[in-house]
Amino acid sequence: MLELDLQKFGLNEKEVKVYLAALELGYAPVQNIAKKAGINRATAYFIIAGLLNRGLMTQIEKDKKTYFAAEDPKSLSAIIDKKIKDAEEVKSVFKEVLPQLESIYNLSVEKPKIRYYEGMEGLQAMRSEFLEVAQKEILGFISLDQVFKYFPEQQKDYGNKRIQKHIKSRVIYTHKSGPVEGATSKELLREARYIPEEKFLFTSDISIYGDRIAMASLKEKMGGVIIESRELANMMRAIFELAWEGAEKYQQG
Repeated sequence: MLELDLQKFGLNEKEVKVYLAALELGYAPVQNIAKKAGINRATAYFIIAGLLNRGLMTQIEKDKKTYFAAEDPKSLSAIIDKKIKDAEEVKSVFKEVLPQLESIYNLSVEKPKIRYYEGMEGLQAMRSEFLEVAQKEILGFISLDQVFKYFPEQQKDYGNKRIQKHIKSRVIYTHKSGPVEGATSKELLREARYIPEEKFLFTSDISIYGDRIAMASLKEKMGGVIIESRELANMMRAIFELAWEGAEKYQQG
C-alpha cells in the first residue's frame, strides 16, 4: 500500500522502489540500492539521477566512492507544492485560452449537418419539418406541376397549417400552362412569381427556412436532403432575392 500511495506523488513504480530502498539503507553505494530495490545497476543509476534532480535523494563522496541516500521524507512535500503550482499555472493558462477554444468550437458548430430522405414518405417528412422550425417566412423554388402531381392532397393541408402558424411564403415557380391566377394571395400569406418553364426548367424543389435548406428531387428516384447551416441558408436567401428581383419582368401587368 505504501508503494501505491507514493506513486500518487508522481513517482513511478521503480522510482518508488529505489526511494524506499535508499530510505531504509541510509548512505549506500548504487549496487546495494539496486539489489534492495530489485532492479539492475544501470537502471538504478538512471533513476537515482532523476531523484537527485527532484531533491528526493542526496549523495556524498567517501574514500573515492559515491554513496547515495534518501532525503528526509518531508522533502516529498516539495513535490506536492510543485504539483499545486503547476496546477495553478495550468488553470491560469486555461482561462487565457478558453475564449479562443470557444471561438473554434463555435465555428465547428457551424459545420453543415446533412440528413437524407428517400421515397415519397421521406419527402413528406421533409415538408412537415418546414413548419416545425421557428421562422417567419419560407422561400422556395418550385415546379407547380410536380407539386400538384405528387402532393395533391397534402398541399392544401400544408397551406392551412402554415397560415395557422402565421408563416409567410414567397415562391418562384414554373408551370406548363403559364402563370396561375391567385398564386399571390394576402389571405394565404403568399407571394409568388412565375418564370417560364421553357427557359428555367425546375426538376427539383428547393426551400429555405430557418437555418436550413431542403432540396427534393421529384423525378426518377425520389429523395431529398436537408442541409442545416446558417451560413449556407443565408447564402441561398441572397440567391433567392436575386432571382426574385429577376423574376419581376415575367409578371403580368
